[in-house]
Amino acid sequence: MSVLFSFLIGLAVNLDNFLIGMSLGLKRQSLPFSSNFLISLTSGLFAYFPARLTKVIFINYLPAAQTAGAILMILYGLFCLCQACREMAFRTQVPPAAPVSNRQALALGVLLAINCVPPAISAGTFSFSPEATALFCCAFSFLSLWLGNRMGGQFAQKKGIRFLPYFAALLLILIGGIQLLF
Repeated sequence: MSVLFSFLIGLAVNLDNFLIGMSLGLKRQSLPFSSNFLISLTSGLFAYFPARLTKVIFINYLPAAQTAGAILMILYGLFCLCQACREMAFRTQVPPAAPVSNRQALALGVLLAINCVPPAISAGTFSFSPEATALFCCAFSFLSLWLGNRMGGQFAQKKGIRFLPYFAALLLILIGGIQLLF
């Protein structure tokens, strides 16, 4: 049963990764395997250590970690929204962007991995397997970023899909707002 809950935690904390992957794809920015792996590994580590060290980490910090993750998600959504507005104002066709570098991937990985901390602490509290929780967080991070990037790239090639970067940015802001409120 603990593996099932670890599976669900991995799925839940990575839904926003899909949107970020799609946002990158809409900008026609590829996500190389090495960058995606680095982001996913970061998520796995951010899930493993809190779950393993639950007895050391005070549960009182759980709301602070959720708030930080939510605020960062909102800020990233606002950044994407501003970038979409700027691109729309200055270009009609968005040229392919440079692939995500490993340095960018590490920064993005930390940003996305913060969402793994509160559920990982909860998983450790309930004696779920830290290894399974980290593995599922890592795997779902990789898959959701890859799938989102592919789908975003497909949509970017279609005419009349200019509103999707706005939608993805607003959805990121909404997810962060919901996390902040609840």
